[in-house]
Amino acid sequence: MVEDGHEAGILSLYRDTGSTFFDLDPRVEVQYLIDRNQWVIIADDNSAAANPDEQYLLSQSPSRFIPDKWDNQLNALTDVAIDRALAQLDCDILVTSTPALTALAVQQAPPKIIVVEEEHRSTGTRGVTAEPILLFGPRADCIVSLTDESSDWLADQLQAAAPNLVTIPNAIPDVFRPESSGRLPLIVAAGRFVPGKRFDHLIRAFASAAPQHPDWRLRLYGSGPQEDAYRRMARRLGVESRLELIPPVTDMLSEWSKASIAALSSRSEGLPLVALEAIAAGVPVVSYDCPTGPSEIIDDGVNGRLIPTGDVQILAHALEELMADPAKRIRMGSAAKASAARFSPDRVQKKWIELFSALLEEASDGSTRDQRSLRRTKKATQLLNSQQEAAAEESDETEQTLDSSSDFVLEISKLAGHEVTQRNAELVRQLLDDAGIRYLVLKGYDLNRSSIAVSARDKDRLLESLTGPKYSGLRVEALAGSRKLTPGFWEPSRSPKTPPAYESATTIRLFREYVDPEAIVRRGDGYACDVEFWNEVEEEPGLLAPPRHNRVLDRLPETLFHADTSTSGQIHLPSSSDSQDLPIWSEIAFPIDAVYTWVDDTDPTWRDARERYLPEIDRLHSEAASTARFTNRNELKYSIRSLRMFAPWIRKIFIVTAGQTPAWFAQSDERIEFVSHDSLFPQASVLPTFNSHAIETVLHRIDGLAEHFLYFNDDTILTRPQRPETYFSANGLSRFFTSPTKINYLGESAPPHLIAGANNRELIRQEFGFEISQSLLHTPHPHRRSVLEEMEVKYQDVFDRTRAARFRSENDISLLSSLAQYYGYATGRAIPGSIVYSFVGLGREGTEAMMARVLRGRRPDVLTLGEPNQGDPDPELTAFITDQFLKELVPIPTDYERENEREKVAL
Repeated sequence: MVEDGHEAGILSLYRDTGSTFFDLDPRVEVQYLIDRNQWVIIADDNSAAANPDEQYLLSQSPSRFIPDKWDNQLNALTDVAIDRALAQLDCDILVTSTPALTALAVQQAPPKIIVVEEEHRSTGTRGVTAEPILLFGPRADCIVSLTDESSDWLADQLQAAAPNLVTIPNAIPDVFRPESSGRLPLIVAAGRFVPGKRFDHLIRAFASAAPQHPDWRLRLYGSGPQEDAYRRMARRLGVESRLELIPPVTDMLSEWSKASIAALSSRSEGLPLVALEAIAAGVPVVSYDCPTGPSEIIDDGVNGRLIPTGDVQILAHALEELMADPAKRIRMGSAAKASAARFSPDRVQKKWIELFSALLEEASDGSTRDQRSLRRTKKATQLLNSQQEAAAEESDETEQTLDSSSDFVLEISKLAGHEVTQRNAELVRQLLDDAGIRYLVLKGYDLNRSSIAVSARDKDRLLESLTGPKYSGLRVEALAGSRKLTPGFWEPSRSPKTPPAYESATTIRLFREYVDPEAIVRRGDGYACDVEFWNEVEEEPGLLAPPRHNRVLDRLPETLFHADTSTSGQIHLPSSSDSQDLPIWSEIAFPIDAVYTWVDDTDPTWRDARERYLPEIDRLHSEAASTARFTNRNELKYSIRSLRMFAPWIRKIFIVTAGQTPAWFAQSDERIEFVSHDSLFPQASVLPTFNSHAIETVLHRIDGLAEHFLYFNDDTILTRPQRPETYFSANGLSRFFTSPTKINYLGESAPPHLIAGANNRELIRQEFGFEISQSLLHTPHPHRRSVLEEMEVKYQDVFDRTRAARFRSENDISLLSSLAQYYGYATGRAIPGSIVYSFVGLGREGTEAMMARVLRGRRPDVLTLGEPNQGDPDPELTAFITDQFLKELVPIPTDYERENEREKVAL
């Protein structure tokens, strides 16, 4: 800015060292407000102001304007310093760098100064620290976000009150930087060693890919509280010697040149500088598609890979894909280097100059900030009203279709995600058939969206075919690879003219939005069908390449897409007429069942039996007699809902009970079956039983149970779509999920579930000569029936002893919760896996906050509800909030629920 003749300065709240971290042009004036070493305001002559004791006391008092939850760096002393500095400010434009500073600037800076917030983080993931933007953002002149996704979020939140919303990315410094050769076997990541960066996911993914590539290493630059945990994880996964943890370095430019792959596994980002630095060095980036930023930098399959956030298995596949293919790494690295030009300082500065010029023009009439804000709000409101009036004037026929057609309003039971995905896929296939466009159904990585390939030559014909009443309600989004090019969507039946952004689109996303009559569940673009435009490869004439990565193909002969008189519609690959129906090598094709153990603790017959047998136990640990373990909150209903919503590949559900049936259950069919204990236990004399360890030893005896099954407790609930490959490998191996909790030897006074873990540990040590140190997460437990049958024969006395204990005892094993997994591992039929898991403890402080985070944030694969270890201080409140939480978490009822139960959902 100063090189171009502008005056620029920095107002720094604190002075720590007396010198700036960056080397600044001497023409940039830096003014410090507070000396943080002495906690005093710095006077105009750069010396400490008077009354240091009084000022120190102010620094220890909270800010009157900014609560700690917004920004804990501010206090009563900063109130005085900032108020004084802003009142004396003489400039055209004030740029703030945090939401809290924006709140102060719009209230205290002279009214004619233009205030611009530069938002450095993903606003939508800020949580409570985003409150100042929502409250005071409308009084600013502009909010500049790093990504379109953040700008879109602000537009949605602020609506007509929004100030100017602009996206300007960070620049990549214009300095000499060595380039990567792409040939060294090294993966590099950088950042703080904190949970949000999720380097534990990256380590697990590397450990999965590492055995096939023994020369590769993973190098993490950074420091932080998770460092020891990363070392322990690497040791446990067998990659300790191949993980390098390097302290932060001042010259990352040369370090990126050593990498052949860059990795990013964060929960959220602003616009990740590490990814920008990596592409500038010609390194392809493999990244989670987290909010926000990675999708603004990475074109999937071109200069890197975008992975569904949190999916460690796909992350491992993507790393291995590049580790195994030097030519692909080099090709992507070259594309990465070229894509870095978008972030050059010249381009980014030009955007800032254009923005500042436009804002100065808007303020050239001498108006104040609040006057400009009011003027923008009125304009936006008028525009919104005119749009609503135009929509109201649409034909009655169109409105009737949108309001009442079964294509748009569906019963809530029809809104399971996979069903909506199928509807949208069928709609698009019909559209392509009607247009006479040949297409190939693809297997992508997105669990909710389907993908179809067409030749780029057919792009214009496809776009032209979208208009007309037949496709009323069809919505379209333009993408470059997997990155959206514009906010919002285009509805061709309402606006036939194709928007300009679609000229550069390499993929279009098509969908209808479906909703239930009560508007409880809405399914939109998250369940769309993506149509990819495959272009001819310049260096390979006659072949078409995809605009982004998929799971099956990266080249196809163009002749396949040539329609003739004998062929039209869907393309079948030459090798097999039904190849689209065949699984790829990593996909599961075998059936998988689910088995629940469940009890109704309100059943009088069951309660009487339990009380009758309790006196027989002379020494019973409190855990074995605890009523909390049997508390029925109807979790089974919601867990079964979650299977239908998120694991539709489950073949059959078996519910093992003491002859009970839930009050909400309507009817059985071939997909669900209740199994009584007395049909499974070989010795009737041990019944009735109140010991879950005993029940676990007979579940493999269920008649008709598949070889592969998942064992569920009823308090275990899926919260997002699942792949069967999370639980089993395609060659039949089962996976297990280790917990940080250790299996300890605590003696006879320990709770029975811990003693059972110790018994498991002792049995494995004696049989196989190694220690099992970790218990397993409380997730669905994958099992193989044949392994359990083998164990029953081999350890018959152990099985019999556990079955004979009506209540948990010191002689138990925990077969399905731990022992069988480690036995399978020792005999080559089980392997460690990874899963995203949350535990929600009920009746505890913070329960509601945890539930809110699950509902509003990035959901785990699985969560478990835990009953209070001690007495619940307010059981009625716990019951109420749990019921409301589960209804919102999994709102779609199954066919097995009674009508009155299903009506409660709508209410």
